[in-house]
Amino acid sequence: MEESLTHAIRELEYAYVQCIDDDRLEEWPSFFVQENPRYEIISRENWEQNLPVAVMLCESQGMLQDRVVALRQANIYAKHYYRHLISNIRIVESEPAQGLWRVQANYVVFQSLLDGEAQIFQVGRYLDEVRYEGNALKFQSKRAIFDNARVKTLLVTPI
Repeated sequence: MEESLTHAIRELEYAYVQCIDDDRLEEWPSFFVQENPRYEIISRENWEQNLPVAVMLCESQGMLQDRVVALRQANIYAKHYYRHLISNIRIVESEPAQGLWRVQANYVVFQSLLDGEAQIFQVGRYLDEVRYEGNALKFQSKRAIFDNARVKTLLVTPI
């Protein structure tokens, strides 16, 4: 069971970043549970000092969906593409009685602009809470804690 659960969690993480990298953002909210999901992008500095200010925060399915609508229809930004590399995906804590697993993974996000320039956009770690909703694993919460000292450009796309 543990090996198959670990494999399923890895596949969830890989499918999540592939969805973003393939610009299938309308599918992005479906990676989260329906009731009380949480998505957050926060600096390492704020995280370590227990400061609650996040660069991006969504606390409901409606907010996740609004993030995509705003990105597609309201925000003005330079067209770009992401490529994620994730590694060291590990279950760091489990609460099987509650059906909850805490997962940590490292990530690097490369950003390519239409002019052909590519750069390392963000480096950090994911701290996730994963649970089953029906028979599918979903994120109860996904927190991207970035190590960069600052965000170089407008952050509109989920990490």
